[in-house]
Amino acid sequence: LQHNFNNCQQICCLFLELTVSVVCFFLSTGNHHVSCPTPPIEAEEGDVAELQCRLDPSVDLRKETLDFTRADINKEVVHAYRHEKDQTDPQMDQYRDRTTLIHEDLIRGIISLNISSLNLTDSGLYTCYVPDLEASCTMNVTVGDLFFISPQHFLIFIQELRRIRGLVPLLVLVFFSLLLSSLFSESW
Repeated sequence: LQHNFNNCQQICCLFLELTVSVVCFFLSTGNHHVSCPTPPIEAEEGDVAELQCRLDPSVDLRKETLDFTRADINKEVVHAYRHEKDQTDPQMDQYRDRTTLIHEDLIRGIISLNISSLNLTDSGLYTCYVPDLEASCTMNVTVGDLFFISPQHFLIFIQELRRIRGLVPLLVLVFFSLLLSSLFSESW
């Protein structure tokens, strides 16, 4: 009887160790979520746009690799942060000397990037990405006339909707189709 009790105890200990290992694995990989503002970030030419993402659960991001890229321009790098420093080498020329990462926010799990001297070509989709945590989100920045949708940005919008499946993108597409048709019917 004592022998069976020891075997049972060993099996329980192995099961507990395995359970703890599995739980630690799931907590350490891909369990973070980055949230971005859902309405477009709207600004005028010459202004500063603040792109802000929050990591949930919040962790100190100072030692992490962080990237802001343009989702609508072949994922070109807008701002890169590696080894606790801003990196300008991978950065697109049009953003050089115009981006500022707020380092003080990183300790609270907040990624804040300011883009200064905005121009119309800064309108588009920006992705905030934390590779080691497998966490990202995409936000839309609109610069200039808020009621004008360029054909290029409309096509990008359609491509993003195709990537996301489900009822919500379909409803958004229908809404924008109705909006555009009403705008064009009023102008004719």
